[in-house]
Amino acid sequence: MILLKKLRSFLYKFRLVKNEIDERLARAFHLSLAQSDLRYGLLCWGTAANSYLNPLKIIHRSSSKVLLNRKRRYATDLLYNVARILDIRHMYYLNLAVVVIRREEKELKKIEHKYQTRRGCPFLVPRTTSSGGHKSREYIVTKVFNSLPDDPRKI
Repeated sequence: MILLKKLRSFLYKFRLVKNEIDERLARAFHLSLAQSDLRYGLLCWGTAANSYLNPLKIIHRSSSKVLLNRKRRYATDLLYNVARILDIRHMYYLNLAVVVIRREEKELKKIEHKYQTRRGCPFLVPRTTSSGGHKSREYIVTKVFNSLPDDPRKI
């Protein structure tokens, strides 16, 4: 994969500059170089099998730890929380939400009730005949939008 080679080359560059910059600048460096390329590749590879996504996850974790001067055994969840960096799965969800909002696609069908319900106006989740349908873009987008609070959905 070309994306893996590109991210590995960033890993070498991050090792060269990690001691010269502070953590705030390192985060900006990571977001502008590695995470932007990773987000671009996730539009195509986001629903792929874990065997394809694991190398991307490993490179993302190691580049984050190298650039932010953390040891290899440092907890990744803690690193993502402290540095406010998204993991692969959340990056994919963010990409899908941005694509749906920008293109103004009508694939999100609202359920209109004439009576009061607990959840005001959820989106209709498409039915799937197999578990493979749970990886479809339409299914994931509606699940993500239904899990959001009411205010962000009005965008």
